[in-house]
Parts: sequence; C-alpha cells; structure tokens
Amino acid sequence: MLDLNEVDLAAHYWNYQYPDSGGWRDDIYYPRKVTAIKQQVTDFKFSTLVEQNPPLGDDTATIGTFTYHLGVHLRLKADPENYHVTLQVQNTMATDQSLTVIVNELEMATVVLNKDQADTIYFDVALTQPVFDLTFSCTDEPANIGCLQLKGFQMEKYHLKAARFPRLVIASDSTAQTYTVAESPQTGWGAMLYTWLFPKGSAVITPDTDASYTLARVYQQGKYQIINKSIGGRSSRSFINEGKLEQLARQLRPNDYLLIQWGDNDATSYRPMRYVAPNQFVDYLKQYVDAARFRGAKPILITPPSQHKFDGDCGHIGFPAYRQAMIEYATSENIPCIDLGQLTADLLTKYGPKLSRSLYMQFPAGQYPGFPEGVQDQTHFNRYGAKVLAQLVARAFGQLQRDYEYGHNKSSSEAITELSAEVEHSVQVRLRWLPVEGADFYRVTRIGNGEQVEFTALGTVFVDSKPCQNPKYQVKGYQAEQLLATAEIAVPMTFTSTADHSIAGINVYEIDRDTFKNQISFSLRFINHPNVAQYLVYVTNQRTRERRLLGRIRAAEVNQL
Repeated sequence: MLDLNEVDLAAHYWNYQYPDSGGWRDDIYYPRKVTAIKQQVTDFKFSTLVEQNPPLGDDTATIGTFTYHLGVHLRLKADPENYHVTLQVQNTMATDQSLTVIVNELEMATVVLNKDQADTIYFDVALTQPVFDLTFSCTDEPANIGCLQLKGFQMEKYHLKAARFPRLVIASDSTAQTYTVAESPQTGWGAMLYTWLFPKGSAVITPDTDASYTLARVYQQGKYQIINKSIGGRSSRSFINEGKLEQLARQLRPNDYLLIQWGDNDATSYRPMRYVAPNQFVDYLKQYVDAARFRGAKPILITPPSQHKFDGDCGHIGFPAYRQAMIEYATSENIPCIDLGQLTADLLTKYGPKLSRSLYMQFPAGQYPGFPEGVQDQTHFNRYGAKVLAQLVARAFGQLQRDYEYGHNKSSSEAITELSAEVEHSVQVRLRWLPVEGADFYRVTRIGNGEQVEFTALGTVFVDSKPCQNPKYQVKGYQAEQLLATAEIAVPMTFTSTADHSIAGINVYEIDRDTFKNQISFSLRFINHPNVAQYLVYVTNQRTRERRLLGRIRAAEVNQL
C-alpha cells in the first residue's frame, strides 16, 4: 500500500495550464496543449475550463466540447490495476465547497466540504495507464477556483478472483454493438457471437447492470458468458475519455478474454472528440491491452471490418492505416490479432459487388418500421451480415483458445437452434429461434410458479409480456400435428410485477355496415381476465363523449362465438 503524508505529497505536485487556444489545421482540430510545471505547494488550488471548438465551416457535427483541468495535480506512477483510494482533505476556503474528484480526467466521486471542514474521501479506481493523476473540480460551477489541503493519501491494490469460467468481453463500436428491436434489422457481430460459440447457439440475454449505458448486454448459457460492451459512435479514444474502459476494467477478471476492435470512428478526422491520428492509434490500444494483461485477462485485437467497397472485383480492405498499425503493434507485443478487415474483404470478393449488399443495411423504402424511407449504409450490417461476421470472428477466436469451441451451435435435426431469451426492461421476455424446416407453427410453453402456460407462435419470435419469476420456456415446432423439433431455455430473472387491471387482446372484427341501414354490426373478442366475472361493453361518441351500454358478457361466455 502507498501511504503519503502532507510532506511526502508536496514532492508530487504539478501545475497544469493550457495557455494556447486550439484550432483547425488541415481539417483536423487540435485542442489546447498542457504546460505542466513541477511545483511544491501547500494549497491545492484548481479550476476547470470547458469550451467548445468552432465548427468546420457551418457543419455543427464538427463541434466538440473539451474540458481542461487547470491548477494543481497530484501525479504518481502506478501500474494500470484496481485500487482503493483514501484522501484526507481540509477545506481552506471561507465558504462551503461542493467538489468532484478527478482521476486521469474521469470523475470518481463527489464531496461537500463545509467551511473549515476536514473529511476523508474513499473511492475505487481502475487505472488503464501507468499513471495516477488527481485533481478536483467545483461541481456546481467548474470555472470557479477551488482550494483545499491534501493532508494524507493512501492507495492500495485489490484484485478480483477469476470467474468460474473465462468470460468473453467485447470493446468496440456500432459494427459490434447490440441494437434495440426498434432498430431491427441492424445488428452488430458482437450480438451474434453466441450463435457460434454457445451450445446449440442458445443464450439468455440481459442488460449489463455494471455499464452506465443501456445497450451493453450479457449473453449467458450455463458456464458460457459474453459481455458486449460495444457502443456506436465511439473510437478507441472517446471510449476511454467517457470512462467506459474504466468501467470495463473494473469487471475484468483473470483468464477473461477481451476482444478489442477499433478503427472505424478513429478515422473520422472531422469529429474532434473521437478522431485519433494513425500514428497515435497504438497509444490508445495500449490502454486496452494493459487493462487486460495487468488484471490477468487475455487481450485479442481485431482489425475493423471492411465497408461495402470494391477495388474492381475485389473487396476493399477498410481503414488501412489503422489496420496496419494494429497488426504491427500486435506482432511486436505478441498479442493475438484477428484480421477482420482482411476476412471481410475476402468475403466481399467471394459474394461480389451485388450479392454482398445482402450483408449490409441496404434496403428500399417500406421494408422495416425503423427505416421507413429505406437505407443505403455501406458500414453497418443487418442481422444476416452480423451473423456471418460473427462466424468469421468465432472461427478465428476458436483457433486461439480452448475454452470456447467454434461451431458449438451444431445440433441434431430434432433440436431447434439459436433459441435466445432477451429480457427487456425487466418486465418481458423476447424469444427468438431459427426456423424449423417444414414447421407450420410453434408452441411455446412457459413453466414456472407451479404451472405451465402454453402459447402459439406463427413465426420465430415470441414476446411473453407477463412472465413469471425465473421462467423456463419450451419451444416446439409442428407440421400439422407432427412434432418436428424442440428446444428449451431457462431465464434466471426476477421480474417486476404490478396488479394488472387491463383487458388484453381486444379485437373488433366481422364489421358489417351494409346489411342494416343506418346500423353497424360487429363481433368482439378479447382474453378472459382471471379476476373478472362480467364485462360491460360500451359505445362512446367521440365528439360528445356520450357513452351508451351495448351489452353484458359473462366470463363464461367470453370464449364462445
């Protein structure tokens, strides 16, 4: 454990200033550069400058927000590992202060210090680079000057135990991330990897509660687990600057695998918050590699997948400068590397310019609700394309280790494959599976709470909007009365339940406006509620809101014509 008193700390103080403004050069924005001077002080003074860069031309998408922490910093060398940190502080201001603790440009904790108050601050941090850089910011008004005295400092390493079985964690961008149902059919390869590495390609899918963003997902089947931390619009740099790598590093355990794919968004020079010059790319990749290795995990680099582009009849290898930098770094540091850029370029060549469109988000208008005007996207993949890319990654990954077997999804013809159960908003379960050849329909059985409830599905997606606690589902495919294939999956989840006073499945049909002059006839059907003895049917005038009782239906009559 590192234990420093007030005198010891004085030897590690630096004063940070950012005197020169940033600016655009050759369509690349260069932020302010720090001037750091070693300085022995007793008062820890600090302030924060937050500013936006001017747009490039009139393109507002080129505006970024930069935060510069000025004043005193405590800077120490430290291995990129997990630490418990303790600070003893004294407010030296004549007023109360609300302060935020900043470590390596990331917010760690907040504290309110009354006038002249001494306090102790505790927090944990997962370092991803070999430096511990501490300062403070005024929480409410960052531009204000704050001041305190740092009386004592302790920092102690802590280690997580290995998981029962090595987990697979993915850090990447939109080409690998998990998407919502509303964004279907857009899919990242990280969301389909389980179909090639889990037995029968089956998984329970739940939100990653350790992530600060909603799109992170956990895929689980028995001892196998994939944690997809990927999120769109990020580069190797912005994923770090937003604190997402620090969050990920807190979770990493010995023997875990960390798949690292960047390069797409790093190349967007007009986006100043995420751009990384090719000659600086390795500096950021090193943080991911160190975050894994120092925690006993195993990093695997993945070059960015190629876009839908061709050089003649050959698929174009995308982002060549970043791909080459990653490959050279992997070779020099003996890091396994999956060249997904080359693999996808070879795939494009095999499919050809026209057929390869089937891999990407390229559809005409009217095909999918989330894309009513259609879409022509040469970067992102549809569900089929993502599954093909996941196969490329899984096959290469299978050759690098023995914990996850590639092709685990192979099964007998009597088994339904790729059955997944995704928990949505902690209140419902969405089941998906691959079609069974010859099946006319499917029967879904939910088992739990001492009962079995059966449903019919005419397609390969079923949503259980009212699951029980810890349900198990059986899915059976039928051709007429003949059972063709089955599968089952258990969902170890506790669901939020509330009293249900709604009547479900209301449907008005057999509407007849012609038989009787000035009258309308119709049939009504709905699902019988278990707590209702009688239903009242009203018609309401939408203009006057006048309501008239049409009839009464006893519960026993609901299932009759």
